[in-house]
Amino acid sequence: MTQDKDAQELLSTDQLYRIYQRFNDKYFAGKLPKEIKIEWSNKLTTSAGVCYKYKHKCPVIRLSTWYHRKYPSAETEQTLLHEMIHLIAAGHGKEFKKYVESIKEQGGYVELHAKERAKKPRWLYTCKQCGKIFLRDRKLSPRKKYVCGVCKGELLELANK
Repeated sequence: MTQDKDAQELLSTDQLYRIYQRFNDKYFAGKLPKEIKIEWSNKLTTSAGVCYKYKHKCPVIRLSTWYHRKYPSAETEQTLLHEMIHLIAAGHGKEFKKYVESIKEQGGYVELHAKERAKKPRWLYTCKQCGKIFLRDRKLSPRKKYVCGVCKGELLELANK
């Protein structure tokens, strides 16, 4: 008997906060903010998670419900840990990679990127000039002219799903 992937249970926010505290103590020596907002988001369709740092408000980590219903449990912890690194290191540059390697050396499970987009895109476009494919969650407006970010060629709709 197979279980419907969309029926996978997500961890509660209380569980996420406990995991955050455990990881903060274990991998960051308790240096990450104690006050943080961790929440699930149905709007995250391209990434597994995102981290927002604010000057005058507590940081926010959002995890994609779309991604984590497909990849529950250990993948949720991995995404949370990945976003926790972003509280210290912006982007995926040298500093970020240094934290990833340090955590892996300590037995932690963290990766640079998610396995796939959180949700399959509904619209596909191609550049008439260079052939680059663009994945979109929303249909491009027919009233506007969209161009390729690489060569400025015209975009054509390939398919919708």
